[in-house]
Order: sequence, then structure tokens, then C-alpha cells
Amino acid sequence: MADTDHRGSLVNRKLLSEGEGLEPTGIELIGKTVVMLRLTASQEIDIGPRLGEPVTCGVPWPRGLLADTQHLVLLDESDRPIPSQFDVLDRWPDGTVRWLLVDFQASTSTCRLVSTTTTSEHAFPEHPVSCDEDAGGAIVNTGVAQFEIRKTLRDSKIMSVLSDGAPCADVAFDVIDQNNIKFAPAVERVTVPTRGPLRTVVHLEGSLRHEGSDPLHDLAIELHFFAGSAAVRGELTMINRRAAGHPGGKWVLGSEGSVFLRDASLKFTLTGESKAGAIGLACQADAPIQNVNEPFELYQDSSGGENWNSRNHLNRDDRIPVSFCGYRLKHGDTECTDLRATPTATLGTQLAVTCPNFWQNFPKTLEANDSAITLRLFPKQFGDVHELQGGEQKTHTFCCAFGKDTVTEKPLAWVHAPLIAHANPDWYAKSQAVAHLLSGAGDPHPKHQALINSAIEGNDTFETKREFIDEYGWRHFGEVYADHESRYFKGEPPVLSHYNNQYDGIAGFATQFMRSGNPRWWNQMCELAKHVIDIDIYHTTNDKAAYNRGLFWHTFHYIDADTSTHRSYPPSDEVPGGGPSTGHIYSSGLMLFHFMTGHAAARQTTIDLGQYVIDADDGNKTVFRFLDRGCTGHVSLSYTDYHGPGRSPGNAVITLINAHRMTGERRFLDKAEQLIRRCIHPNDDLEKRDLTNIEGRWFYTVFLQALGRYLDYKIAIQENDRMYHYGRTALLHYTSWAVAHEYPYLEKPEILEYPTETWAAQDMRKCEMFLYAARHAENENREALLERAGFFFHASVDQLADLPTHTFARPTILMMNHGMMYCWHKLHGLDSAPQPEVRDIDFGDPEVFVPQKIRARKKAIMLAAGAALSAAAMGVWVISKALF
Repeated sequence: MADTDHRGSLVNRKLLSEGEGLEPTGIELIGKTVVMLRLTASQEIDIGPRLGEPVTCGVPWPRGLLADTQHLVLLDESDRPIPSQFDVLDRWPDGTVRWLLVDFQASTSTCRLVSTTTTSEHAFPEHPVSCDEDAGGAIVNTGVAQFEIRKTLRDSKIMSVLSDGAPCADVAFDVIDQNNIKFAPAVERVTVPTRGPLRTVVHLEGSLRHEGSDPLHDLAIELHFFAGSAAVRGELTMINRRAAGHPGGKWVLGSEGSVFLRDASLKFTLTGESKAGAIGLACQADAPIQNVNEPFELYQDSSGGENWNSRNHLNRDDRIPVSFCGYRLKHGDTECTDLRATPTATLGTQLAVTCPNFWQNFPKTLEANDSAITLRLFPKQFGDVHELQGGEQKTHTFCCAFGKDTVTEKPLAWVHAPLIAHANPDWYAKSQAVAHLLSGAGDPHPKHQALINSAIEGNDTFETKREFIDEYGWRHFGEVYADHESRYFKGEPPVLSHYNNQYDGIAGFATQFMRSGNPRWWNQMCELAKHVIDIDIYHTTNDKAAYNRGLFWHTFHYIDADTSTHRSYPPSDEVPGGGPSTGHIYSSGLMLFHFMTGHAAARQTTIDLGQYVIDADDGNKTVFRFLDRGCTGHVSLSYTDYHGPGRSPGNAVITLINAHRMTGERRFLDKAEQLIRRCIHPNDDLEKRDLTNIEGRWFYTVFLQALGRYLDYKIAIQENDRMYHYGRTALLHYTSWAVAHEYPYLEKPEILEYPTETWAAQDMRKCEMFLYAARHAENENREALLERAGFFFHASVDQLADLPTHTFARPTILMMNHGMMYCWHKLHGLDSAPQPEVRDIDFGDPEVFVPQKIRARKKAIMLAAGAALSAAAMGVWVISKALF
């Protein structure tokens, strides 16, 4: 146990940071289930004891165990009820809870979530949050302060703060564009998506406007309020919904659609009878508050790292605008510089303001005078304007306290090392809310786990990789550096290459956190998820349907990103051009991120990506609709003119299943089934499929994995129908061929264009497709499939481990996401899937899909030919009349 002081708070930093001493897994007793929750600090920062820190966490439950939340209670280490609130995020198909969001205020190192069959003794906060909502906005009361959020607030205000009914502070936001025109928020909608006694969330939507001008861009602000607290956590998102210019399919900074900002600032001002004390500053999260003089300014210009002026920070003019290494502090007549700041500013005990990941999201500025603190999110001090590309958004997180912060001795210190509440890895595994999840401690194949752990252990971790190209700054932080692209890069190293969640790094980080409780996985998950939601998604509906709301790919292979940043297609003659597509669309990690944190934008993005798949294939949304309104084929194209089983439709099927799970809307599952029928058939001629063409067909394994997951999903929702039989038969047909023909890719490196370590990692997909098929096979066929699964598991792990480049990002993320199914099978066996209710079905002959563009072209030719014949016939008639 962690040592505690008289406040019962956490003080053992080593225990918190390493997640040691975890309690046993969830315990099932007569009439009740007990889930042990551990509190782990997300950062190794010594900020002292904590008291009543707001904590939100997602907890999974096994199927059939928790019907509702009425009989849940949270207990501390002394078995005393802890005030808490519960929200169900996800349910099993039988209606029982699968993911539960728990809110409470933590002061001890462990607690227990207890589900009973009898009425539980509930605890309520001394000062519960209340919220009065009307058409004009909302007023939130936390017991120590009131917060008024109104659509009609003026002078750039987004919130007014009251103490004992009297105004004491205002929060304002405004933006200055490149022409020095000031834009203020016009809040058009105020909603309360989360309402509870421990935490209430108010959401604002609107735009930035200036009289006589079009809106600069959209704005969304999410404000979190906590019981008995004067602290508020905010997320402010600036969204440019214009379409980006992409001539020739190249996406570069400075293109049409960009918005250029001179400054974007939040100002926290004391008002009324409030009397400010001295200006206080702590430059680091674990440093004490010290008084500073006016004028005070702390400006972070760059990351402060060894490669602070990396070409990664090129602007639209091919110039690196950062001007010095680290941050500059001015107060009074004093000026000094240092490297990396995590600052908090205070005005006496009346006001405190901080910004998590301050230096990581440079440039940033924190300023103060005797009545206000200003947080410049896009600061005017920077050596360039700030470009928000068309379809790009950025979310800035801030935290402020309007009075004494009671959680830590230093105001808001906990914000920089927030507590993570999590169950024991064995409980995550037991719940099977993530299929085939195993505790890391119970992994029967440590060699496989060692390949995974290279992401956070050793000399080549993902955090270390960030430093190579300085993967920092507001657009880059959270991204995974694609160091594997250095293998065949011909330019001056290092290659600027971004991974953009290829192969779902978010899901890998989330899964490994559940398996271990190690906060390093948690941090990587959160940082990458937020980056993907903001930067890698194309946030517009004003471009072509094949691009709108899609996910950008990784940087083009072995080519420098240059000024394309994260938008896949750089300005190079070697790059063909294009845009977002389903070739690398991944939403499973975003869905898990939502379940584990309650993050609302992650849920919406998961749904939006499902809608993107539907829209991109909708022939009514293209210029060819006047000739043909059928499906475009954009989401099923995996290779030149190939609409068979491939990566693009495989990823699309999983994306649609996730959207169906989040919404229950049948249209998503119907579209997934349409794509399955289009791309694969139980009677396909596999010789004609040319599956031995590795470069052009290897990705059929991706589709078969997706098909296996689809069948598992159909089993879970109890749809043993014709499509279940169709998918099952097709899977067995293809894997029967694969048993006889598949071999480890690197056994024949001469036929590969780039024989890299990634091919060894991709062999793990074959292991999983054989396991999915084995669930549906019988007798000797099942044994053959299981044998091949084991062969490819060991071939993949052994071959990759022997390569000096096994720590590269791409193979590591593949290992993070694949292979666990085999480990599960070795420990628990593999259940047989249900047999189809109707087995004697004639599925007919396969049909060849023809894309809309080709269909429209043929129709245009036919119409043109018909018009020519008509014109010719008319000419004959005219001549005949003239002659006779």
C-alpha cells in the first residue's frame, strides 16, 4: 500500500508511477462482485499529497454480470462509501453493462467498486454540482462557486464566475487574424451532455465573428465542473471547416482554405469586489509558487529539445519560424531563458491558471498583471502567423481555479500528473470487453511481449523517437514518428515521416495499458488519440464525398513530409497524389479511448468515420450521379482496378461495425454486409484472384481478419442468418487455400519490392485469420488451421526478433495489436462457433463489381453513340425530303 499522511492522500511516487502492488482481480462473492481499482499517477512528478482529486475512468464488466447501476457502490480502503456517479457507455447485446464510466474524487491509493444484489449504502458529496439550464444557457453551482454560461454574453466572454451571488471573475476568448481584425465568439448553442453530482459538463458551440465579416472558423468549448471545487477543466476547439486546396492531390501548407491567426487568447479577469494578491508563478509542475513582478510573460517558442529547430516545423514559405531553444521568462526588469516549461500562474488565492502539456504544444504564452491572467493558445509572440489548414482543428486544454484549490498544496499541480484509476489487468482480461485480452503477466509467450514492450522500454522507445525530428508543437504532439520509413529514404536524414495511426496505434496503446496498468501506455494512448481526432481527420463537408470527414494516411512511403505535415501526399514528383481513403481508416482505438475515458469527441469521431465510409461509396454524392447513382467503389478499391478482399474494404467493415456498436443504427451493419458481398464470395475462383501476387494481394489477410471479426460480431448479436453463413463459408474457402499456399513473406525476399521487417510482422495476420477460420471448421480441417496458426505465430515472432530493426514503429504497432488471440488460444482453447441454422444455401456465382466512374463512362459513350445515330438518321430524313 502507498503510505498516507493525515489527509489520507497518496505520497509514494514510485508506487504510483510504476503501478506496483496491484490488488487481486475482481472478486465474485455470494451476492456481490468486487472490482479493485488502483490509482496511478500518470507522470513521475513529485507534487505532494492529493485530497479529493476529480477522477473519471471506464471500467469493463463481463457479459451478464451487471444489469444496471442501482446496486453499485464505491468503497474506500476503510470500507466507507465514496461519493460517485455512474454512466453506462456500452452494453452487451443482452443489455447488461459492458463499459461503465465512474466519477469520484480520490484521496486514497485504492478503492473497491462493489455490485450487490441488495440495496447499497450510497454516499453523496457535501456540495453536489447542480445545473440550471434554459434556452439562454446554463448556470452551474459547485457549492463553492457559481458559473454562468450564456449565449448572450458580450465582450468576448464565454463564462462569468460568481461567489455568493456576486460577480468575481470573467473568462473571455478572442482571436486576431493576420489582418489584425479581432474576432469574438458567437455562442449559438449551449448543452449539458453530462449532468451529475460529482461532475457536470457544459458544451458550447458557435463561431468566431467580426461585424461585417464572414465567420473566421467554428468554435466548440467543453467545460467540466466538479463538486465542491472552484476548479474548471476546459477544452477549447478551433475548427476550420473550409475545404482545403489540394491541386494535383498534393496537400501542403499555404493552400486555399487555410485560416491565418495572429493571436488566440483566453483571458481570466478578476472583477467586482475581488482583490488580487501578488502574481505567482511556478515554471515547473513540481516547483513552488514564487512571486514575480509586473510585467510578467512566459513564452515557449520551441520544444527546448536537442532538435528544437527541426525541419519538421517548416511553414508554408519553407521556413522554420521558431527563433530560439525553449522558453523566455520576463518579469519586471528580469529576463531569462530555459528549456521546457509546465507553468502555473496565480493571483493570490483568487485565481490560478495552467495548461497541461504546455511546452509540448508550443508555441504558448502565459501572462499576468494585477487583475488578470492571459493564456495565449496561439501567441502573438511567435515568429509567424498560425495556420489552421482547411478541414483542420486544434483542441487546447486548460485548467483554472477561481479560489483555493484544495486538491494539492500548490494550486492545480495535480493537473500535470493526473491520477489514472484502473482495474487489475486480470479483471480487464476476465471481462472480455476486449476479445482475447490477456493479462501481460499471464502471457505464455514472453518473446512476443518483449517485442511489444520495446515501445516503452529500452533505448528506442516511442518517446525517444519523438526527439529525432522534434515531434512536438501544437500540430505534431501525440504523433508517432514513422522511423521505419528511413530504410529506403534517399534524402538527407532524418526523414520527416508521420504515422497517423496506421494499423491503429491507439488501440495498441489502450490494449497494452489494460494488460499492464503501466501509465506510459496510457499517456501514449491519450496523446495519439487527441492528435488523430484534431489533425488527422479531415473536418469538412465542403470537399468531395470521398474525402469529407475521412482519415489521412501516413506520410507517403520513403518520402519526406515536407510542408504537407500529416496529410499523406507531399509535394514530390515521386508522389501520385490523392486524399483520405479507407485504405488506412481505423476507429477501434478511438472507440476504446472513449470507453476508457468517456471522451465525447472520440465517440463522435468513431461514428463519423462510419458515416464517411457510407458517404464515400454513395454515388449520389459525385458528379457522375447524373449518369449513374450506384456505389462509387471508392471504399472497396485496394489495388489497381481490384475490388476483391483487401485492406480498404477490410478496414471499412471494421469501421462500420464500430459505428453500429456505438449507435445501434442498422444502416452501418447493412453497409458492412454489402461490402462483404461485393468483395468476397464463397465460390470465388481463387486462381483468378491471383493471391500469390504478394505486392498486389497480400492484404487479403486484412480482409479475412475483418471477416472473422464480423462473424464474431454476428454471433454476439445473435444473427445466425444467411449473411453469417455466407461470410463463414467464404472464410473457410479462402483459408483452405491459404493452408496449402501461404509461407512467411521473407522466405522469398527477392519477389518483394521492399523486403523490410514489416513483412515479418504482417505474418501475424495469417495466424489470426487461421484462428478465426478454425472456430468455424470441423475435424481435420480445424486441426490443420490451428497448426498453421501456430506456425505463423512463431515464424512472425522469431523472424522479427532476430532483425536489428524490430523496434521500428510499424512492426511494433503490428505486434501490439496482433498475436494476442493466439496466446489466448494457447491458455484457454478456442471455442467452436455456432453452426448456421440453414446450411444448404446456393450462393450463386460471383459477380464482378464495376465502379460508378466506369459505369458512367460506358453510359456516356452509349448516349453519345445514340445521339450520333439519331443525328445521322435525322440527316438522312432531311436529305430524302430534299431529293424527293
